Amino acid sequence: MVLIALAMAGMLLCLWLRSQRQRFLSSFSPQEDADYLLRIVTNVEFPYLSHTSMEFAIFRTCAIPSISKILDKTGVFRVAAAKRADDTEILTREFWLHHVDSDRGSRAIRRLNFIHSQYVISNDDYLYVLALFAREPVRWGSRIGVQKMDKCGRGRSICEMARCGCAYGDQAHSGECTRA
Repeated sequence: MVLIALAMAGMLLCLWLRSQRQRFLSSFSPQEDADYLLRIVTNVEFPYLSHTSMEFAIFRTCAIPSISKILDKTGVFRVAAAKRADDTEILTREFWLHHVDSDRGSRAIRRLNFIHSQYVISNDDYLYVLALFAREPVRWGSRIGVQKMDKCGRGRSICEMARCGCAYGDQAHSGECTRA
């Protein structure tokens, strides 16, 4: 009986702490604090969910004929699919954890630019991949997560991916990048 009471008390404490964290996180601005909030959500709140959703975002890029043609030509997925997925996650985590404008974030963006500069990739394909990286964690969080991502959380993800697009040299957002 004591164990059941302790388990219930532990669950109630977790629920209360989670509501306190949600209240704290919702006090920030999605635009101005997107990088900080995204770090908290992806590394503290939902680390496994973030990791898995990124893997599926990478997987979904293969469904686009122009992207899959490039991937097939390089042979990367035939030889080292897991390595490519891990490398992509490591590089994206660098600019998520340390902000796009930081030294580490800038190096990660430069590395991605170098890797992708060897191939002819349309801006639409870049935008699609950025959209996947912004949308998949939100979609997974809504379907599988303990709690739904609120409007502020969705805004954080989109703002941070827009910053990545600007840093990455996304032509479709070049006018917005100077204003951001």
